[in-house]
Amino acid sequence: MVRILLITYEYDAFTFSGNGTYAQGLVRGLRQQPGVVVEVACGSPFHDRSACVGCEGCVGGQRPPDGEFAHECERRPSSADVLVQLPRWCNLDGASAYRRFNELVIKALDERYKKKEQPDLVCCVDWHGLPACLHLQ
Repeated sequence: MVRILLITYEYDAFTFSGNGTYAQGLVRGLRQQPGVVVEVACGSPFHDRSACVGCEGCVGGQRPPDGEFAHECERRPSSADVLVQLPRWCNLDGASAYRRFNELVIKALDERYKKKEQPDLVCCVDWHGLPACLHLQ
């Protein structure tokens, strides 16, 4: 059996770019292979409109009526194995929360792999997860 860890800034319930779509397809394809186990570590937005920059799912700073959601992601839970909440969302440039993402992912993975075997392979979808990937070497 081969254990693969995919580190991705965005994944299933919280996609805002092609990276999230790519991560979903990669995980789906790998999980169809016999003898392959895939775990996913990803970020998610705080459930707060101020964390989102340019999201189509955001309600432009207005308080939604009771029973409604401020953001599309509040409706859809993630199937990721490790999920860290970030203070900024919907951007992939240097202004993103990639530093915080790596701090939180490293902490969560260190805790996770104290109790179980580390993955055989670590894959990052893009540069956002590289520090966490290097940390696991």
